Amino acid sequence: INDTTAQGKCKFYIDEVDAISGKHHKAINVVFRAMAMYTPVTAWAFDFDRNGDDYSLISKMSLSSITNDKLQKGDSLMLKLESGRVLTVYAESEILPKPIISGGNAIGTSYFSTYAIPYEDFKLLSLEKIIFIRINIGPLVFDNEMSEKAIPKLQNAAICILQ
Repeated sequence: INDTTAQGKCKFYIDEVDAISGKHHKAINVVFRAMAMYTPVTAWAFDFDRNGDDYSLISKMSLSSITNDKLQKGDSLMLKLESGRVLTVYAESEILPKPIISGGNAIGTSYFSTYAIPYEDFKLLSLEKIIFIRINIGPLVFDNEMSEKAIPKLQNAAICILQ
């Protein structure tokens, strides 16, 4: 893939160079579960993020239930790759649940959490397909099997961020 071809497929929502540090910051959002009614996880997306030489995944998840469980610093996010390898990353900080409000009433809960990921593991995400995800939020565990439609979007986002 040359830069021109890949750039056409890369939809960054952040693509800028910091005026002070000179670090290039790029981020892409990939929704892999959207509007799934009557399931515990109604929506889920990842931001693939690179700030200079630092890489991270940001999980943006919405639940159909109201919960007070905190996502603890160190809670894991596990990514199963097509080879069978499992990459595990850990939440950088404690995250309080945020209520999702509709018509003045709380109808669910959302969590936005950041996971630093080493370059070598991030590179694997560009080489292999993510087929399954598990996230731990305190005592809660949520799984997601990737759809055939989402798999290439996730892999392409990692490729774009690495360029």
